[in-house]
Amino acid sequence: MEASQYYDSLIQQGYSPQQAEQYTSQHYPGFTAQPKASIPIQDSVVGGNIHSGDVIHHHHAAPVVQAEPAQEQSLWAPAQSAAQPVFLTETKKKIYIAPWVGVGLIVFMLIMPFVQVSFEGENIGESMSGFEIIGEMGEAASESDGGGDGDGDDFDMSDIPEEWVLFGIAILMLMFSPVVYLLFAIISTGLLAFKKHTLVVGILHLLFFAVFFACSVLGTIEIEGYTMSAHANMAGWGFFGAGLAGILLCIKA
Repeated sequence: MEASQYYDSLIQQGYSPQQAEQYTSQHYPGFTAQPKASIPIQDSVVGGNIHSGDVIHHHHAAPVVQAEPAQEQSLWAPAQSAAQPVFLTETKKKIYIAPWVGVGLIVFMLIMPFVQVSFEGENIGESMSGFEIIGEMGEAASESDGGGDGDGDDFDMSDIPEEWVLFGIAILMLMFSPVVYLLFAIISTGLLAFKKHTLVVGILHLLFFAVFFACSVLGTIEIEGYTMSAHANMAGWGFFGAGLAGILLCIKA
């Protein structure tokens, strides 16, 4: 900054010409202000008229005018005061692919053999798919009159060996498994249609399969020296495929 600019800045701040010249000469030795028209100026320190003889001056260090930082502040001020932009991102509900594949696999496996009686590695008779079992159960329910004539004899369950009870439970679960798996597939389809995950349904699906397998293993029976179980001698590969499809219902992908 030149001496004249420094002098003019002091005048603009309200200093008298004498004070401005005094302070300017401290920073710029040899500076002399050009004579200007006399203007009554109020003393900035005491308040008396400068042309009157009664003026008390207080001596202060020369003020330092920093023009460059002020310019820098003026350039950055709009950027700092400007409102920060807010970006609104629309949350999209995720489409779960794996559960959809699991539902399709369950329906497909219901077409495959669910019940296949085998003995010593050879199949006996024809297999039945899951949908065929559901159809047979529906026909049996419609033909049943709902009434039974009991003979009044009491049946003691304690007389049946425990492995036979578990074997019977495994057989019942195998026969009702097409209905259970189809029901889980329908519920999963409804959840996926509303972009909901099927984790709970998948857990229940696998739990049903695990309980069947536990009952079948613990309910392995022996007939005339031959072992027989529901999972090894009666369940078809369609049952196992539909049961393991519950894993896909638990995957969040």
